Amino acid sequence: MQKIISLFEQIDSVHPPEGVGFWVSDKVALLKALPYTPRENISLGKRFAIREMIQLALLERPFLVLYRDWE
Repeated sequence: MQKIISLFEQIDSVHPPEGVGFWVSDKVALLKALPYTPRENISLGKRFAIREMIQLALLERPFLVLYRDWE
């Protein structure tokens, strides 16, 4: 529980994100600010539910646009 409290205290209360994701285990304590409001999800088990992490990675992925005028 101490890991969750510690992560909660790291949330920027002056400029709060749209949503947050907590991933906590014996070895991991991770807080990610999300640019959208996620569906509330609490998952207990031996594996992390990573759908929100994948969606965040897709949103943060840089991309380039190549344009060429053939005329």
